Amino acid sequence: MRVTLKAIAKAAHVSVATASRALNQTGPVSAEVALQVRAAALKLKATAARKVPRIQVICFLLANRPMLHPFHAHVLMGAQSLAAERGSHILFYPSHYGSDLAPSDIRLPLLLESRGMVDGVIVGGMNTPNVLELFRTTGMPFAVLGNNVLGQWKPELYDVVWMDDAAGAAELTKHLQRLGHRRIAFLESRWYSSARMRQGFRSAMEEAGLEPVVVESDSQDERDSGFLAGKRLISQPDAPSAILCYSDTAAHGVFEAARTSGIRIPDDLSVAGFGNRPEATAMVPALTTAWGYPDQVGRRLAEMLLHRLANPSAPAQSVLLPTRLIPRESCAAAPVATIASTPPP
Repeated sequence: MRVTLKAIAKAAHVSVATASRALNQTGPVSAEVALQVRAAALKLKATAARKVPRIQVICFLLANRPMLHPFHAHVLMGAQSLAAERGSHILFYPSHYGSDLAPSDIRLPLLLESRGMVDGVIVGGMNTPNVLELFRTTGMPFAVLGNNVLGQWKPELYDVVWMDDAAGAAELTKHLQRLGHRRIAFLESRWYSSARMRQGFRSAMEEAGLEPVVVESDSQDERDSGFLAGKRLISQPDAPSAILCYSDTAAHGVFEAARTSGIRIPDDLSVAGFGNRPEATAMVPALTTAWGYPDQVGRRLAEMLLHRLANPSAPAQSVLLPTRLIPRESCAAAPVATIASTPPP
């Protein structure tokens, strides 16, 4: 028996709008009313549980990211697909918290604070170790996308799904090298998790005997970060003949920087991104990128969490999923002048 918002509102003697604000923390509600609504919800849920087999509810927490971010939309759809196959439900909830907060100071949605309303959490979006520590200390089962955790943390303590973005960046770098590029720059961001990609890029460059050039952007806007870093790289006397970006959106910014500087892509400059977002095929020329199978990431996160719920004392799990190179027209053979002026490795 499904407990509806209307039923909760009726039991708490409030309007549906007030019940929604109280449960989702989307508007002002007095502490007394919030407690009244919460108690009604828990009572109705307990009553329903006695009548029908209990259905597990998973919260997909999208932290510190835009609600319609394409990558996480695919992750969510994958998680929903797996959950539906297993008879569980996914509840989507966006949230924002500060990376400098102590775990105890992070305010989670009310649905997560009320034990018994949600069985576990898929931690998506962009996260920092403090929220993982909060879930660990409160005993809330969760699985997290490891690529999007910023800062120093201990992944061996948690259930983690990884995209092999390090191998993906290395493969993109080697693709550029096969095209004759020797001076290749990697654009990373201090606001987005790109450390593993940087490692893959460095490894491929050093393996080829080439000097890795890494430029960090401090802009929180991905497109702006690409534009600003692209302008800086293009203006250098020893400008690179190819730029690998931490995301497709950042690569879009590099496209704009090149266009406004009279640089032709791919004739004068090859550009590659990461993520295979919808914009990649719409860019002119179409963007070379790597695909991280986000729907499979979502399925594995949901599968991992359901396994944790069934086996609370099981060891921490870790899964590494592959990426795939998608070559398109934004990358071409290095300009002859560039090849001639660069010493062989």
